[in-house]
Amino acid sequence: VGNALWRTDGTAQGTFELKTGFAGFSEFTEFNGKLFFRSGKIPQEDRVAWSELWASDGTPSGTVLVKRSSSYDVNIAPSTNTYLFFGASDAATGWELYRTDGTVAGTALVKDLLPGTGNGFRGVSTAAPVGNLLFFAGNNGTSGTELWKTDGTSAGTVMIRDINPGVGDGKDGGAFSLKNLIYFRGNNGEKGW
Repeated sequence: VGNALWRTDGTAQGTFELKTGFAGFSEFTEFNGKLFFRSGKIPQEDRVAWSELWASDGTPSGTVLVKRSSSYDVNIAPSTNTYLFFGASDAATGWELYRTDGTVAGTALVKDLLPGTGNGFRGVSTAAPVGNLLFFAGNNGTSGTELWKTDGTSAGTVMIRDINPGVGDGKDGGAFSLKNLIYFRGNNGEKGW
């Protein structure tokens, strides 16, 4: 029961169901030759809500669950040359940035920016890629929301600069990459956004 994912190559023989039982589909994205999408149960009244990131290589056995979030909040972020990034919740870490190379084994939390159950990742709309790096807004609980970068590893995930020193927010809103540069809305605490 539930929605079914189908695929076609444009012929009757090449049109068939891959998997069924999904609670809807959204955020279809291609990465590394695979289709990624979100499926989930929308929160209604007092019912439990969740969402999942799935990947498909176009075969039934290659249509697999990559990550299930503890809330209705899986959101696919831009990809770099190396990883597809996404936001997801875990009961132990809150909403944080994750990455995948397209396999279940290659899917992991990038870094718990705000240790504990707080939300350190500030949203996919704040993220933009350049080469193997993803730039995004993050909050570590001491520096406010600032500009961060990651190569997909915990050690390679660092705040670039505390633009608005202290707990004030230095980065807000979206980000855009062009010619190996990132453009974003910033606030140094003196001139406003």
